[in-house]
Amino acid sequence: MEAVGRNDPCWCGSGQKYKRCHISRAKQEPVKYPQARSQLDNVFRSRKECLHPHAGRGTCGGKIIRAHTVQRSGGLSRIASDGHVLTTVKTPKDGFSSDMEFELHEVGYREASTFTGFCAKHDGIFAPVENKPFVASREQGFLLGYRSVCMELFKKQTGLGAVEIVRNADRGRSPHDQFALQFFADGMQEGLSAAIGDLKTDKSEYDRILVSGDYVGSNSVVIRLDQTPDVMCSGLMSPEYDLSGNILQVMDGLSMRARSLAFSLTGVDVGGAAVFQWVGDNPPAKALAMGFAGMPRKSLPDALYRFSFEFIENVFVSPVWWRDLPLDSRKSYMRRAGSGVNPMIERRRDCLGDDGVRGARFGVADVVCHY
Repeated sequence: MEAVGRNDPCWCGSGQKYKRCHISRAKQEPVKYPQARSQLDNVFRSRKECLHPHAGRGTCGGKIIRAHTVQRSGGLSRIASDGHVLTTVKTPKDGFSSDMEFELHEVGYREASTFTGFCAKHDGIFAPVENKPFVASREQGFLLGYRSVCMELFKKQTGLGAVEIVRNADRGRSPHDQFALQFFADGMQEGLSAAIGDLKTDKSEYDRILVSGDYVGSNSVVIRLDQTPDVMCSGLMSPEYDLSGNILQVMDGLSMRARSLAFSLTGVDVGGAAVFQWVGDNPPAKALAMGFAGMPRKSLPDALYRFSFEFIENVFVSPVWWRDLPLDSRKSYMRRAGSGVNPMIERRRDCLGDDGVRGARFGVADVVCHY
């Protein structure tokens, strides 16, 4: 920074002259974390877009709604206590750092797991999983996966728009901390851009199947549960290792396409269901999903909880169930929730191994595979 002249381009890459950007940044009023958190929340609340493939062609109807990623009726409503569920939220330990930890906080189940990614008309495409008996069909598995893909793309695109708020959070900080935060923001922007590219490729494949109405290209492993799970989630992950710790795909560069696997754990009309879903030829996703399908049924329930907390951020739990868990079990689940969040900590190959925690209170009724 000392080598940058007043009229030189600022070192941060903003395109402004140094004298108009960072020259006096350390003397400015510091940004408080609650203020930045509020700004970030506003970015996510204000973005509204219908992600249906025909959106923008005059086919949308009604306003953009808060679409649920984990179904409310028969799902979140069953595990709610006084109208609320608990959800995992990541928070930086010192206000503005990549060193993140997870905690649980209460949210109304009607507002939980929502994103403004569909208009009222096109949200109706999910009626076969929201309003009809769950029969573990290809169509139902596909729709659960499609919803996860759309949610993840929406979140990543919105997050890219929030990078500038992170950059501005270096006001009032030392030059060293300014550089560290800008470096973190650069990595955040680069990672989000790469992820958005992969997700757009994924979504184009899903859009083609949705429009055609032919679900043969949709693959799934559906584990039907005899009771409603106390943990529900929906999201997308990129399998790196199988259940034995063998490498499924190498995740060592932003230029490589990450192959994804969608996962949902929810209540259905009778009991619950865990659904692993992917489209087309996707060896990493198939290998991991089939690994779960081949597990001894008595081991599956707790393995599904380990997977949910380890890899899915969009997780909701029963307050009553959480309260009754032993403290060590709660700590174990929270460690899993924080795993992989800090980019400086590499996830272990054996992360899905049995850790002895027994939190699941359901059994496996059936396993249905479509591939």
